[in-house]
Amino acid sequence: MRYRIEKPLLLPLLLVLGLGLSPLVGTAQSDYSSWTNAQLQEASEAGNVVAMSYLADSFSKQEDFASATAWYRRAAEAGDAYSQTALGRIFRDGLGMAPNIEEAVYWYKRAAQNGDNVAKNDLAFLYLTGDGIDQNQAEAMRLFEEAAEAGYYMAQFNLGYIWAYGKGVPIDYEAAAMRFRQAAEQGYPSAQVELGDLYNNGLGVPQDYGQAINLYRLAADQGSYLGQNNLGFMYERGQGVEADITEALRLYRLAAAQGSVAAQANIGALYFSGNGVPQSDAEALKWFQLAAENGGALAQNNLGYLYENGRGVEKNIETAIYYYRLAAAQGNEAAISNLRALADAGQGG
Repeated sequence: MRYRIEKPLLLPLLLVLGLGLSPLVGTAQSDYSSWTNAQLQEASEAGNVVAMSYLADSFSKQEDFASATAWYRRAAEAGDAYSQTALGRIFRDGLGMAPNIEEAVYWYKRAAQNGDNVAKNDLAFLYLTGDGIDQNQAEAMRLFEEAAEAGYYMAQFNLGYIWAYGKGVPIDYEAAAMRFRQAAEQGYPSAQVELGDLYNNGLGVPQDYGQAINLYRLAADQGSYLGQNNLGFMYERGQGVEADITEALRLYRLAAAQGSVAAQANIGALYFSGNGVPQSDAEALKWFQLAAENGGALAQNNLGYLYENGRGVEKNIETAIYYYRLAAAQGNEAAISNLRALADAGQGG
């Protein structure tokens, strides 16, 4: 049975439309957030560009994307960068329409030219992944760098991720740590977790379990399942903190309730081993099953082991092979070894 510290699998795909976008560029200081839709509508029809963007936000939150698009477009055509970015996202995600990357790129570029850092980050992400446009690593890096240098935390995080995982560039943990730190200091939980991982493993920074724990805790306290799982792992292993299985299990359960596959597998492993909890193959089976159904390769392998050996469930070699194969298809070495052992014993695999 093996444990793991969970990492984000992909670059976070930006933020939700209408929530957390960059401040409006070049707009008046009036507070429109308390205005009713009727007031916003009247001001918008009178040509107030800021009111148009607020009205569009209101429609987007109601999932009336046709009305939102119409008002974002009017504000965007008047030069409002916030609305240009919002239009880019509507066309990118196909909200209320079929996705149209070409149109999304057009509006992102206009917003980026107007200095909108969210648009630069979104556009950079498209160039990085080649999602609907020609992949262009150099342009992606240029845009990420511009937005990061302007202080936009998502661009800082994305650069950190690129350097940490070698996404089109040689791995550079020092550069990754610098960018993750910038985003972490702005309170971004995923950056706190990633920087914590670097401290945990001594990559690009001196190994420091205490720093790792502090960063994981900051993320966990914000409800990050990644932070909760990783902090639980530290308590379970007693790394940088006195071992406390009760606290580890509490944190794992918080993360598992949010769908963390790693936390679900870690709970299963605690019950399988009886480490700090009553040993229970039935409980282990339940948690491994849940994690396996959510695609966890470690849990799939462990579930196969339970079926192979009749632990907490009736022995069933065919079912064991099924789960081993699922895990092996994801590159899980233990599952590959287990399949080979079954094949050598003449039991398939």
